[in-house]
Amino acid sequence: MLKKFIGILLATSVLWPTLVLSDTVTVGTYKYPGKDREAAILPLSNYIGKVSGIKSITRVYDSPSLLIDALAEGEVDILVPNLAGFLQAHQRKLSFETLVVPDVPKSQANEYRSVFVTKSKFPLNDIEGLKDSVSSIKLALVWKDSMSGGIVLTSKLAELGITHLETDFKLLNYAGSHEKSLQQLLNGEVDIAGLALGAFNSQIPNLPDKGKSIKAIWTSPPIPLGPLLCSTHSSLNCDKIAQQLLNAHTERPGIIKALNRGWPEFGDAKAFILPDQQRYATLLGTRN
Repeated sequence: MLKKFIGILLATSVLWPTLVLSDTVTVGTYKYPGKDREAAILPLSNYIGKVSGIKSITRVYDSPSLLIDALAEGEVDILVPNLAGFLQAHQRKLSFETLVVPDVPKSQANEYRSVFVTKSKFPLNDIEGLKDSVSSIKLALVWKDSMSGGIVLTSKLAELGITHLETDFKLLNYAGSHEKSLQQLLNGEVDIAGLALGAFNSQIPNLPDKGKSIKAIWTSPPIPLGPLLCSTHSSLNCDKIAQQLLNAHTERPGIIKALNRGWPEFGDAKAFILPDQQRYATLLGTRN
């Protein structure tokens, strides 16, 4: 299913004191409500500055798409995108290399999925039945270029032949966060909410009935994380930075801890690993 969406969206501790030639290195990411993403990437930015031997700065953009626009315009050197951002960069044939991804424990990685939920009394038990009643249904999603709260969900809808969401549904709301998407369902503003499974599960203990009044009607397969990216238009030595990050947990454990606070899908990751390039190649419909 993720492959179909892509078709639509189409170890060392030695420091290299001079990995770059420019006078600053910019580390960028994108905003998310309730998460201080600038604080989350600051330890990473400081470390990149240290191993590069130059000043580092951070930038936080309003969306994953705007972050990739910044890559295209040469505004950022190191990126912390979501998977959607990485795929956009690939689709646009921008100049970058993948660096590393957080090594998320398997049990937590398995929970990084998308889910459609509705109230238990709503007369729909499976997403397949949605196409017969879509014009009478009000839907909440997170935002358009959220991976787990948008793109994976709209890809599933496209498989059902629902491709014009704004006109196919009675109402389509982009709630702005996973929590707000669920809240719109609880408030009766929508009939179905789409969000990340992990965000949904984390909210269940806070519900008066512990979630008994809510049912899932579709859950996606696990979603891969987007890798950290390095612009090859900069003068950074991307390969050496990747090697540094693979060992950063021994010298700077605070880097991954800060990222975990900014991205719940990173779970309790304690280190970085190299991305599974074959998995990305499969998603992109290519073979390296």
